[in-house]
Amino acid sequence: MAPRKKKGDDGGSLPPEDQDELMDDAANALAADLLYSGLTAADVMTGEVITIRGTTTVEEVSELFQIHNINGAPVVDDEGMLIGIVTEDDIVVGGMGLSDEELDELDEGSPTPATPPAPEAAAPAATAAGGEAGIEVRRVAEIMTPRPIAVEEETPIEELCNLMWNLKIHRIPIVSNGRVRGIISTIDICRLVAEGHARLVPVD
Repeated sequence: MAPRKKKGDDGGSLPPEDQDELMDDAANALAADLLYSGLTAADVMTGEVITIRGTTTVEEVSELFQIHNINGAPVVDDEGMLIGIVTEDDIVVGGMGLSDEELDELDEGSPTPATPPAPEAAAPAATAAGGEAGIEVRRVAEIMTPRPIAVEEETPIEELCNLMWNLKIHRIPIVSNGRVRGIISTIDICRLVAEGHARLVPVD
């Protein structure tokens, strides 16, 4: 059984941007082979996972990511129930303050005109404690991905890998009755293979 990692262990000393590149390489490599380990999500997950509240500000979660050297975290409500997931990409794109329609246009390669909202439609400015008056404060609930893919602790690692590859995602929260118990990233899968806890079986 693979040993559980200590809190904050999310890929060693690699900076988050390098972790993303390594995750992409790992996903491409695993796509060509079948992973066999005999392990479940509970055996591999990081148990002491860092979670975020929807009321946390974007600035606060950015600082949290830097402090713990991570690039994503589950979002939970007051009862500890999973309600979303937030990543560095969400912070970068969501922090632009674009609407869903404008983001769709960007995805399609169409430029979005920088048209300021009409005065009557402008959202009231919020001010964080100690912040400057008139600066809008965005919350995690505004930028997170709601209802994220999650799996139970007894899910086989092979099934979890297939989900990551097919959905092109780098991390999956592990839940029990809707409450977050841990998280697994592509880096964790790489570690399994590197440490000999899993083996790759080439596809014919």
